[in-house]
Amino acid sequence: MKNKNELKKNTDDIHFAALRENDEHESEDTVDAAEFYEDSDVYEDDDAYEDDQYHSYSAESREKAERSRKKRAGKVQAEKIVIGILIALLVCAGVVYAAGCVYFDSHFGFHTTISGRDVSCKSTEQVRTELSSSAASYELTIHGRGDVTAAIPASEVSLSLSFDDTLERLLSAQPSMEWPATLFSSTTLSMSNTAVYDSSALEQVVDTLPFFDPENEKAPEDATYALSGDSYQIVPETVGSVPIREKVLQAVETALSEYQSDLSLGDECYETAAVTSEDPSLNETVARLNRLVGITVTIPFGDDTETLGGETLASLIHIPASEETEDNEIHYDAERIASYVDSLAEKYDTYGIDRKFHTTSGKTVTVPGGNYGWKMDRTATTEALTAFLEAGNSGEAEPVWTQEAAQHGEDDIGSSYAEVDLDEQKVYLYIDGECIVETDCVSGKAINSDRFTPDGTFRLLYRKSPAVLRGADYESPVTYWMPFNRGIGFHDATWRSRFGGEIYLTAGSHGCINLPLAAAKELYANVYSGLPVVVFGGMKPEEAASHTGRSPEKPSQTQKPAASDTDNAAAADNSAADQAASAAAAAQAAQASVIAQAVQNYMAQGMSEAEAHAKVQADLAAQLAAQQAAASQGQE
Repeated sequence: MKNKNELKKNTDDIHFAALRENDEHESEDTVDAAEFYEDSDVYEDDDAYEDDQYHSYSAESREKAERSRKKRAGKVQAEKIVIGILIALLVCAGVVYAAGCVYFDSHFGFHTTISGRDVSCKSTEQVRTELSSSAASYELTIHGRGDVTAAIPASEVSLSLSFDDTLERLLSAQPSMEWPATLFSSTTLSMSNTAVYDSSALEQVVDTLPFFDPENEKAPEDATYALSGDSYQIVPETVGSVPIREKVLQAVETALSEYQSDLSLGDECYETAAVTSEDPSLNETVARLNRLVGITVTIPFGDDTETLGGETLASLIHIPASEETEDNEIHYDAERIASYVDSLAEKYDTYGIDRKFHTTSGKTVTVPGGNYGWKMDRTATTEALTAFLEAGNSGEAEPVWTQEAAQHGEDDIGSSYAEVDLDEQKVYLYIDGECIVETDCVSGKAINSDRFTPDGTFRLLYRKSPAVLRGADYESPVTYWMPFNRGIGFHDATWRSRFGGEIYLTAGSHGCINLPLAAAKELYANVYSGLPVVVFGGMKPEEAASHTGRSPEKPSQTQKPAASDTDNAAAADNSAADQAASAAAAAQAAQASVIAQAVQNYMAQGMSEAEAHAKVQADLAAQLAAQQAAASQGQE
């Protein structure tokens, strides 16, 4: 069977070779016998081979070869046609281009204007004729700022045309060989010295143009600066609309000589701002201002803070007006800083204010005035803040205080204070929220308008042990002395046998808070300079008089018990010790005032508060020794 297949394959090879000889243009599409037999499954089964099948495959191969030859011949023919067309087009294009070169040698190109008039594809003669015919109706329309327009007719200035060779020169400058480019771009030409006009008449006409009317003139504004948010920004200049006559006349003359139909007055025809946004001095000023407002300064007030920056900081800067000559530097203004410090003091000072106070008895009372609270040293704070700002650094600037309280905020008393309840005649001492002293007391004589104890929130001035309370006709030593309201303070009163109740109404002190010795000792051991002392309640003279059925006493009246008083009250009121205490309290009031003033004087000399108090105590001790030595009387 293999020999039979080989014989058949050889026969086909001879057949295909004959086909190749008959067709000298055999192409790559001709099917080779080997490829034919390789791709077919004729020899997969020897028994399936038949002679008629062999002849059938030979005919198909011949047809396929014939189709390939015809296809190839068709391609060659199409290529010849395309080449012929391209040659024809090139010849036509060359003819058109050459014709265009000849035409545009004597005509202006596409999209060409002369002095605003379309002269596309026109000869110089055509342009000359058209322009000459339009001269009689010619007018120049002028456009200015603010949508203001004006027109100058040819008749007003006796305008006529004198072309000479202007058009020819413009045409000769046109590269005719580049005429195709004019299809895709525009060309603007202008004539010079073409129009002839009456110059004197033109000047008169220009003077009447509406651009010079006052209602159409707006002066330009210089560039400046303004605060925008947290920084300064340059505000550009405004151009205005004030024309410059010489520049306007020059522009009109040029437009007429070139026979233009429209003229827009340029920036050069108007007055300009003296200071523009590019001005170096202006930009340096803005940079300086932004350095000044570019910092952030915080001023602490306990949990609250005030922040200086941006707009707030800018309000403290002195920016000289243009007419200023002596002080033309940008700097922080001391008066503005002082005013700002005043506003802080008004906001955060608590010295002498009324306070809401929750008492030990469970009541909430309003306590008026007093000498307790925050008090800002406005002058020192102004100086310190000015120096801090001028340093140019962000950070925290502490205010300066002449007097401080326990804490900032609505409740500046804190958790450590002495409470004097005049209604209950009780004294309580709280340290860190814990009541460590509770005692009865006797306050100032309520029925006497010059001796009752005033309400208020005070600060303990100092403490002294022992001390001597002196009057004009007495001398009363005490073991513990703790003043808080000028000459009013806490002290032991060993001359009293009892405390509390309503003793104070008719047999009270001269204003001091009298305490049992043991209580005074314990109080003395725990109080300190600056401790808040809250005093509230108690009957006032009219109320005490009504309550006791006695008439209010005047300061000059001798203190005598009423017949209706109890024996104990009378005894207390008439006792020599109680009289001495009353005198001592009066003396103490005067002495404390002197002490307080002396302390302030020493502090003004640069001493701290503690040093000032120590110095005053030393002075008093020296005075006391001198008085004792001289056996002289002191003052209450």
